Amino acid sequence: MQELRELEDYLEKLNVKKHKLVFDPLITRGLDYYTSTVYEAFFDNDIEIGSIS
Repeated sequence: MQELRELEDYLEKLNVKKHKLVFDPLITRGLDYYTSTVYEAFFDNDIEIGSIS
């Protein structure tokens, strides 16, 4: 939970709008060997290429 609080603080300092964020605890899609936060980013336009990170 501390990592999520830190992330929220960083994003707030960068003026990232909260309505642009989605929390999904299942984002690993079955790759349960992750030991930390997993991030996924998308372009904010009409390009449909799926996840970019």
